[in-house]
Amino acid sequence: MLKTRTGYSELRLMIPCMMKLYLPWFMQAGLDVKYCLYRVFLVLIYEQTICIHYKIPYHPVNDNLRHTLQQLTEMSSEEWNTLSSILVHRSYKKGDMVLAAGQICRGIYFVSSGVLRTYLLSDGKEVNAAFTFKHEFVHELESLSTGEPSLRYIQALSDAEIIFINKEQLVALYDHAPVFQEMGRKILEQIAITEQKYASLFTIYSPEERYRHIIKNHPELIRQIPLKHLASYLGIARETLSRIRGRIS
Repeated sequence: MLKTRTGYSELRLMIPCMMKLYLPWFMQAGLDVKYCLYRVFLVLIYEQTICIHYKIPYHPVNDNLRHTLQQLTEMSSEEWNTLSSILVHRSYKKGDMVLAAGQICRGIYFVSSGVLRTYLLSDGKEVNAAFTFKHEFVHELESLSTGEPSLRYIQALSDAEIIFINKEQLVALYDHAPVFQEMGRKILEQIAITEQKYASLFTIYSPEERYRHIIKNHPELIRQIPLKHLASYLGIARETLSRIRGRIS
């Protein structure tokens, strides 16, 4: 089935993506270039064959999600192919809304690349509640659980590639295999733990201690988040954050 004009065209388009994903792994293992290219080609053929057999459109960013889920629970190839059938890929430009206040959150978002921020409006002022980075999950729990419109926004802080998992479709898979229920539970636990840690910042630390905590435990926030958004996230004015940064440096 691969020996069609469409198949070869898709192969040519996928080869650069697959090389980018897999070649560094083989090179790190000390394998020679010819062998690496050969293995990349075999992986590509395998992925294409699986997608054709199950009628699943192949997308390279699925590999990012698969790798992340493997850290949470073991999943067979058949179970992964079943999950892949409900994945929706979305691309966002910097500033685009992933979810706006007033909309209903229908599922879970996985960030394959880019950065998202979750914020709400308080007296017309944006208050940042969370940032979601590559290979992390985000949702709006209250809206997702109750079906009520979201009170918060989820926005792309940079160009982003997102995988969306619809809640109803995921729940429908729970009866298919226990692994899907375990996966859903662990994803929700991971998001809840992240939010709890953020809430603890305001209970335990002063503004300067919160910033030092961020430097030590989440340096990606310092590198990738604009100062005004970081200040809002820490619950302080931008000028206060500038003074704290000045004292620390």
